Amino acid sequence: MYGNACKFCPKEIHDDNFRRPPQPVSLVAKFVRDYMHADLIFSKVFRHNKELILIGWKPPPVGWVKLNSDGACKHDGSAGCGRIIRGSDGEWLGGFAKNLGICSAYVAEQWGVYAGFRLARRLGFKAVELNVDSLLVANVLNSNQCSSRALVAKIRSLIAMDWEVVVKHSYREANRCADALASYGATLEDGFCFYETCPAHLSQLLVADVMGISVPRLVIV
Repeated sequence: MYGNACKFCPKEIHDDNFRRPPQPVSLVAKFVRDYMHADLIFSKVFRHNKELILIGWKPPPVGWVKLNSDGACKHDGSAGCGRIIRGSDGEWLGGFAKNLGICSAYVAEQWGVYAGFRLARRLGFKAVELNVDSLLVANVLNSNQCSSRALVAKIRSLIAMDWEVVVKHSYREANRCADALASYGATLEDGFCFYETCPAHLSQLLVADVMGISVPRLVIV
């Protein structure tokens, strides 16, 4: 406050055209309020504590399968989704990539989840842990709020069927296989490709997941 008040003094002495504000105290108080508001916003946005953690794929509990799903949207707007189902030993149980035409990354994520649940149902699994790296998708599926999107309603209908389903958010570093399938799906000309076994272009990522290899990530805590 002192600094704001003093800035008028040199102008009043040396500037013949200077006119003191009609309510200088109120003006200086406004300067202080604006400064405090800006400082509060800065502290919320830029002063978070960050921690370096290791992120890697984790197997599901025995008796469960893990469904990793992802969506991708290229620069030209073409989109794809990918999903992979693995068991508690990291074994490949099924997966596929699909071209979705033109859509947003958010919608592609949802299509990946929907198709992934349908695949899990078709394969007869009774306990499924879904991992998606879209926090928005995970929050929408875990909430009870009404949604205007028909695709969300379809996914929720699948979740409500006679099986156990858990929906979790995971970082992209723990979802690399599904991410690679989604990116590949966006390039498919035939539109769809199902994999009973791990495709060659995913073998290194799959082995890294099974071995528990983690990568560092800086996260806000």
